[in-house]
Amino acid sequence: VAVTVSAGDCVYLHTPPEVQTQWIVRVLKVDRARIRVQWYYHWQDTTLADGPPPPAAEVDHRLFLTRHEDWNDLDTVTGKCLVLDAPAYHAWAAAGRPQGDARIVATDVGNNDVY
Repeated sequence: VAVTVSAGDCVYLHTPPEVQTQWIVRVLKVDRARIRVQWYYHWQDTTLADGPPPPAAEVDHRLFLTRHEDWNDLDTVTGKCLVLDAPAYHAWAAAGRPQGDARIVATDVGNNDVY
């Protein structure tokens, strides 16, 4: 199934089975069959992994927008998602994480220097 993407979208990229977390990026530019992306890192992939883990409810939901950018083939996109800032994510979580919002995967904690 082809996924239509635009600049500003957050998407999943094909992730090898041996990788524990789903790769998530923000699309910066679409150029024919390629996309320029900026990577989100999961807390486990940052220097924070050397310290105590975050609260269990947040372990799978913390993302850090990094300065890491590169080009990827458009056919590596496996789906769209929505990355919320921390206040919006916590409001969504407090509302019981409605089923219709399954695309909301994480909170962007806004620190692009921790990685």
